[in-house]
Amino acid sequence: MKARTPLTRRLMVAGLLAVALITLILVPIAWLIKETRFEQSRLTAQALLDAEHEALMQGLNESLNHALAISQFPTVRQHLSRAHQTQSPYQDDWSKRNADNLKSAFGILLTHFNRYTRVALLDSEGQLQLSTESSLSYGEQLANEPYFQRAKALDVGSLYISAPYLGQSNLDTGETFYQLDIATPVINAEGQRLGILVLTLNWNYLLSTLPHAMGTHEYASAWLVDGQGRWLVPSSQGALAFGDSLQQKHMEVWSTVEAKPEGEVLTDDQLIVFRTHDIGMQHFSSAANQVISESGNERWRIGIGVTRPDVSMLVAEGRRKLSLVVIMYGLAIGFSVFWVLSKHRQRSLKVKAQRLTQSARDYAQELTDLYENAPCGYHSLDELGVIHKINRTELQWLGYSGTSWWANAATGTWLPRKPETPSTKPSRRYWETVTKAQPRSS
Repeated sequence: MKARTPLTRRLMVAGLLAVALITLILVPIAWLIKETRFEQSRLTAQALLDAEHEALMQGLNESLNHALAISQFPTVRQHLSRAHQTQSPYQDDWSKRNADNLKSAFGILLTHFNRYTRVALLDSEGQLQLSTESSLSYGEQLANEPYFQRAKALDVGSLYISAPYLGQSNLDTGETFYQLDIATPVINAEGQRLGILVLTLNWNYLLSTLPHAMGTHEYASAWLVDGQGRWLVPSSQGALAFGDSLQQKHMEVWSTVEAKPEGEVLTDDQLIVFRTHDIGMQHFSSAANQVISESGNERWRIGIGVTRPDVSMLVAEGRRKLSLVVIMYGLAIGFSVFWVLSKHRQRSLKVKAQRLTQSARDYAQELTDLYENAPCGYHSLDELGVIHKINRTELQWLGYSGTSWWANAATGTWLPRKPETPSTKPSRRYWETVTKAQPRSS
């Protein structure tokens, strides 16, 4: 594998340093944005929870008031009071007309209030006297039904609410319906118990009118469980299937929800804000004196879950901000690469200049050596004939060294320092001729 060049390593280090610097700047900013977004999510969840709770309670309280109002209709009391009485043909005909009128009135109620699926009247012995549901027949015994057992002993103005349960499916759409029964006793002015009224609520329809199902917040989901942790949101609207145990599916959430009347729970991907609603205690907006339910169904836990803000969520919400971050990283890396290349270029030019200088010095040394050690003698004179420079070869011929020559030139003494030889004798004569002709300074 080919080793990286120093330039490559410097480029890599510069790029990493640029990325690290931008990251150090952006991390605190991202953390602050995330915390701000988290607080906004908490406030949003709390606001949605308030709206969800108010809408759910309003729908339930309206249904409770409707049940109480219907139970006090004179025609309802008259119909139940004549259930087991021996009547004349005229009275029997009047009772049938009264029953038909009640059926028509109940039918109009179901038509204009889509939240209801059935209205039924049971006498004091649990026999069905009137019902808008065709699957039930007149006189059918329903005394063992929970709503009859719990409602028959209640006082005037009291109601029983069942836990939501699986109802019939729509054969056309295949949608599964969930229902909730509201039962209240029918008591005449003398205090005699005539029977009970059963008003069946369409649980799907009621929850579909709540803010979470109307898409008021893109990342919000509703949480609704009873006192035993049973999931009460229809499967088409909730995170779990209807009837699933929250305790088994999300033990950490249930342990917190069960322990506190209200608060919040953090999961890996959600922030859940919740509160507890006691059906038996918190029905102040209705005309009911008392509301009871099955054991474990009285205390509902209502919650709103919103997506817990994280980096991926922030990126998805801020495409333009992400583009700015990418541009910042690109500019930082580009600047660092430019700086490294500039320094590399300067260093290359400096090395090249040093090499040229050294080459010039070597060349000058070669010329000097060529001049000093040439096979012939050289000397240089100015315009006045003053000798300024003599090469080493000529000095050797004349028998001088460099220092002795300049000393003798200053004193005017031109004696050789070395014994004269035949080879230097002609040069000495020539030199004496030259020096005699040279002007001397006074």
